[in-house]
Amino acid sequence: MDSLLARVDRLSLSLGQRKEFVPIQVNKNPSVISDLVSDLFRKTSKYARWRAVDIDEPYTFVELKSGSVDYTILEKKFLSGLKYPKRRVVRIVEVRNPFLYLQYELKLTQKKKLYGYISEKQLYHGTKECNVDSICEKNFDWRKIGANGMRSSKFGMGVSFSPSSQYASDYPRRCSDSPRAMIVAKVMEGHRCNGVEFMVIPPLPADTSVKPGDGNVVVKYFDNEFYPEYIIYYR
Repeated sequence: MDSLLARVDRLSLSLGQRKEFVPIQVNKNPSVISDLVSDLFRKTSKYARWRAVDIDEPYTFVELKSGSVDYTILEKKFLSGLKYPKRRVVRIVEVRNPFLYLQYELKLTQKKKLYGYISEKQLYHGTKECNVDSICEKNFDWRKIGANGMRSSKFGMGVSFSPSSQYASDYPRRCSDSPRAMIVAKVMEGHRCNGVEFMVIPPLPADTSVKPGDGNVVVKYFDNEFYPEYIIYYR
């Protein structure tokens, strides 16, 4: 017993004499990231229009003036697709998120090299107003499927969009927000297939699944293949 205690004491002494590990403190420099994003952003098609955007902010809302070209086009297209003519647009904002937009542009460049021609569409995504900030900062998240209270995996377990403003406005059925929010997203698409319930990933070469027949549901599965461009607030 004495011998064992002596060995423990010697081991304790030996450990005590060792220098404690002190982790190196790394000073993070957010300006390096901002400079990198800023440099890459200058090469995008949005640079001239977004030149005054603050790179250090997650995203910025820019109000479109009623009667401007962009406002008029978005409003007309949105209202013309609705069944209920009494609905009216309250305001439209442009979403400026350099980080998300750069990710979208990089993914678009990659897909064009892999597949050649890639189409880009403006599609609608109906949601509750409480989800707008999260989407504008972090983009759409397929992991939140069904969070709006609807069974939304009928044509695939991805992020759902629609070319129909009416169809998209039916999604947040339990939403009582006033005004309501409709996201106009830029979406890239290579090849599509018919969607089926609980499809996790579409079969190659498809990167998109759609509702058979009318194509009123467009489901995307891969990150950065969509970007929230505008928010339309309407009553």
